[in-house]
Amino acid sequence: MAKMPASQLWAVLFFFMLLCLGMNSQFAIVEVVVTSIQDGFPNWIKKRLMCHEMLVLIVCVVSFLFGLPHITEGGIYFFQLVDHFAASISIMYLAFFEVIAISWFYGAHRLAKNVHEMTGRHPSLYFRFCWWIAAPVLIMAVWVFSLIDYEPPHYNNGEYKYPLWAEALGWFIASLSLLCIPAFAVIVFIRSEGNSFMEKLHNSVKSQMEECCVQCEPDKCIHTGASKEEIREMLETKLQPPLAPRAPS
Repeated sequence: MAKMPASQLWAVLFFFMLLCLGMNSQFAIVEVVVTSIQDGFPNWIKKRLMCHEMLVLIVCVVSFLFGLPHITEGGIYFFQLVDHFAASISIMYLAFFEVIAISWFYGAHRLAKNVHEMTGRHPSLYFRFCWWIAAPVLIMAVWVFSLIDYEPPHYNNGEYKYPLWAEALGWFIASLSLLCIPAFAVIVFIRSEGNSFMEKLHNSVKSQMEECCVQCEPDKCIHTGASKEEIREMLETKLQPPLAPRAPS
């Protein structure tokens, strides 16, 4: 950039672009956390925090406090440790189970119907193949090979090697997200209905999210037992504007 015409201008634009990219990623990350908390504890959030902005403020303050160690004198070492375990190991594990949850438990056919409801056309067979097989297999392969080629964390091209306690701390940081999935799987299995192991397993892996009654294939709605025609009539009736009052004769 120093050799380009108006180098100062291009430098300002470049770092302004980086600032915008960082803020864009920050908005997405914060909203994911806030939405997850609101969906998981809706009644508690409404009772204690009263508003969405207060929850966003708490998440931002907690994230700020956890980010303070990165700006200390040895922050680059802590950052490298977190980046090595959280970004390289945990993210593949989480992505794999996200794809499995959406494609296999919720169902790729339901997802295809949702896409058709929003866009007016079904996704192609290529996308369904990626949802069902390609994406889980490739993500699992990348994760397995990353574990096979695992190397202890180091910094500055191997000049500094982390001690065992630091490596144990890194695995602890990674386990905070890795253990959530099997822990909640056990909780759901225990709470599921059924007298035998197989019944509990069948009910625990079945999605609790029902598809839209208007777009579903069965003739009867799962929740009300009404037919699709009756549901359409109810929706059309609700959407009709109220009749204007008659003028006095």
